[in-house]
Amino acid sequence: MSWDTIFLLSNLFVLPFWGMMLIAPKSKLTQRTIGSRWAIGVLPLVYLILIAPMIPSLIPVFLEPPALEPIRQLFTSDAGVTVGWIHFLAFDLFVGRWILLDATSRNLNSWLIRPVLLLTFFFGPIGLFTYLCVTRFSPPTGLNPKADPESQI
Repeated sequence: MSWDTIFLLSNLFVLPFWGMMLIAPKSKLTQRTIGSRWAIGVLPLVYLILIAPMIPSLIPVFLEPPALEPIRQLFTSDAGVTVGWIHFLAFDLFVGRWILLDATSRNLNSWLIRPVLLLTFFFGPIGLFTYLCVTRFSPPTGLNPKADPESQI
């Protein structure tokens, strides 16, 4: 399978999960699907399979003091870009899932969470920071023990 195909399939894989979280965050199907650890486990597995053969060549890069040029070189091939992108997709989906589960446990309004999830989808860390601000300054509503996100991670 070509790197272009792997890149495309990885992008297509996350879309249903993000679609469910954005369109119907409180539906039973979304909660059941996103609540499953397996929903987010596929991309890390793909990442592991793709990066495992590269690890011997990566070890020397990571044993050196951090420098921009060696890291830049990792992204000069289709393989490097694809594996790096899958890394982003996996972590952004993980963070989006955590936000949804945490928001559900706090009984937060889904209209408040949708823009945060959209920010997370497009700009991962900005969405996470926004959610942390929202939950810091929103009135406490109490945790729903059946939807405790800490038991779901």
